[in-house]
Amino acid sequence: MGKRKRNSAEKIMPESEQIFRGLSFFYVPNSDVGGVRKLRIAKAQNYGARWTRNIADATHVIVDKPLRYADLEPVLGPVKGDDSLTLVSEEYPLDCIQFRRLLNANQFRYQIPGCPKTPSAEKDAVPGPPASSQKSDKSLELKARQTNPSKWDYVPPQGTPSRSEESSHPSQRRSSPQHRSPSESSPGVWLAQDRVVRSLSPVVPRSNDDALEEVEPPQSQEHQYQLEPPSKDELSDLIEIAQQYKDLPLDEEDDQRSAEDDNDAAESGSGSDGEHARKKLKKNRTRSGRKDIAFEERFACYQGGTKDKAAQSANPNASTIEVLQKMLDYYDCVNDNWRILAYRKAIATLRRQPVKITTAAEAELLPGIGSRLSQKIEEIVNTNGLKRLEYAEKEPMNEVLQHFLKIYDVGLSTANKWIAQGHKTLDDLLQKANLTTNQRLGIEHYDDLNSRIPRSEVTALGEYVKKAASRLDPQVELLIGGSYRRGSDSSGDIDFIVTKKGTTSSNDLVPFLQKLLSVLEKDGFIVATLAALNAHRSSREDPGSKWHGCCALPHSPGSSNGSNANQRVWRRIDFLLVPETEYGAALIYFTGNDIFNRSIRLLASKKGMRLNQRGLFKDVMRGPARQKITEGDLVEGRNEKRIFEILGVRWREPSQRWC
Repeated sequence: MGKRKRNSAEKIMPESEQIFRGLSFFYVPNSDVGGVRKLRIAKAQNYGARWTRNIADATHVIVDKPLRYADLEPVLGPVKGDDSLTLVSEEYPLDCIQFRRLLNANQFRYQIPGCPKTPSAEKDAVPGPPASSQKSDKSLELKARQTNPSKWDYVPPQGTPSRSEESSHPSQRRSSPQHRSPSESSPGVWLAQDRVVRSLSPVVPRSNDDALEEVEPPQSQEHQYQLEPPSKDELSDLIEIAQQYKDLPLDEEDDQRSAEDDNDAAESGSGSDGEHARKKLKKNRTRSGRKDIAFEERFACYQGGTKDKAAQSANPNASTIEVLQKMLDYYDCVNDNWRILAYRKAIATLRRQPVKITTAAEAELLPGIGSRLSQKIEEIVNTNGLKRLEYAEKEPMNEVLQHFLKIYDVGLSTANKWIAQGHKTLDDLLQKANLTTNQRLGIEHYDDLNSRIPRSEVTALGEYVKKAASRLDPQVELLIGGSYRRGSDSSGDIDFIVTKKGTTSSNDLVPFLQKLLSVLEKDGFIVATLAALNAHRSSREDPGSKWHGCCALPHSPGSSNGSNANQRVWRRIDFLLVPETEYGAALIYFTGNDIFNRSIRLLASKKGMRLNQRGLFKDVMRGPARQKITEGDLVEGRNEKRIFEILGVRWREPSQRWC
């Protein structure tokens, strides 16, 4: 297996794919003694780079991550200060190979700690002057002196009006009317803008999309001040926190930015004047719809939506959504959760549009759709297809992988292991693979467990369980959650939430569930146990004890677990034990959908609280990296509507939680 990987690494790419063709790399340290560095050098050579031992011949110096600029000075020697030499971290060639293009080497993530800014870096980092003023080397030097080298996000000309006035005379790229007018007209506006400019340095990527964009003509300085009020930028930070995509360059289509992020990209130093005009148009269009609204209304949990609104049958973007859904299904099969959320959000946004979105410019105006995903939408409209989807579907083992991933208790690593062992069908697995009990059960009932359960059948199964439960203890309440509670026409499985008045721990309900499972098993309703109840784990460690298994509706009341059990349709069924004190929070959590849940938890976090399946808490103390130090004080856990009320979110019926 290792030998095959080495052969793969030594494969020279076709000339059309050699993105480093014509470039010479000098590595620091410049040796291939280390195994990792050797592979990276070979990979760069495969894509056209030349590994040079003479730094004077190099176009790029690739520096190991732990090193600082001070460590490089002896190596740089005579080429120190050479503007034609590009210094980047070891991540730069890797990202270029991943995204199949040359990226902007002046981005913050590729900078060497302590490295002084070069004039070329300054020109890319800060909006440049008109062509007539670019010939002045002095103005570039003055610009470098105005920037604090210890802070990459420090842009002194925007700091105070006085310094802006001082810099307006020697450099034509900052016109004094543009910089004096904000402070003269409204000092408060100037200060608000200054805070935003300081926090959004032009050289720092706003999201992974910035790492993908090719170098474009710099924007004019006047667009630096086409900024939203601080609340807009706060919302951008909110969305970044919720999605947690900023530092995950997973793919070329990392479109996890909101509309506010796209507006902020105007401060990143890339983009033509036409693009900036489009950004301003985008800001004006969204202002009436999303800017001047209450804080809570910016969250999906506040807006909600019904199943009918989420349906796409009569949607003008139905054909686009269909292709995006196929791409989503592919990522779902390989368990790529980040991209799954990205496509779900884009699909949900398109479903809410009353008109057909036909261009990338139109798509990028929409919340939750970034530039890369908007380009794919335009490609779908123009070609009725998507190249990325075609490539995914043409992968030789893709169909086998997707088939294996649908087996119960099988993840991506197990499926890939089976493929590597040469297994291609379910029969191969049954005859040759080393299977667990649950995996074998999942293969034997593959079709049943992977088919959707009609709502009528979920209702019938639910009534059967509720009748059995009422005979054991009439005070116990059972409710079917998940998509069934939201009103879905079908469900993937049946989720029962079990509670009883007066209970304060899930352990209080364990004896009842054990009796119920015993009765249902004798009746032939329960046909398999996949994950038994852990009665010895406290509810604090495992909020709500769980049981997972399979059931089949008996043909007649009281039928025993006979030979016809395997002939009936098997369905997945789960029981979740929730005490009354946590019932309201559990209903929110186990009703969904996932975007609604993420949004309402984020809203709670922004209000200084924490929401999970056990309740809404306040005064939660956290340490570095948001490590939880204390649990906090419980504010509400029993009443679902009361949690909505405390968070300031208007009550949404379960059927209105489609986001």
